[in-house]
Amino acid sequence: MSLHGDLDARLRPYLHASLTALSAARPQTWTVDLADVSFCDVPGVRFFLAMQHRAQRRSTDLVLLDARPSLSLVFSWVGLADHLSASTTPRHRLDPPPSPQGGR
Repeated sequence: MSLHGDLDARLRPYLHASLTALSAARPQTWTVDLADVSFCDVPGVRFFLAMQHRAQRRSTDLVLLDARPSLSLVFSWVGLADHLSASTTPRHRLDPPPSPQGGR
């Protein structure tokens, strides 16, 4: 699952619908890509705590991937630090386009 933008109270119904769908799919690992999350308010943090609780009940691994430093700090305060991970491939790196054959 990839999340983008501001995770605030307005998105609560969508976040919970996503969690329900993810639960129904029953994957072994729930991976949430947070690289494009710019803000997360208290209801958003509660969503991740609910996700952690549900994952534990189902013996499913939860991986919170590429959270920004400010969000990582909040997650450490609420006990979610063990679920934080960084991808091995930088998502925001721009590779130069291949040079045309024959030089410039």
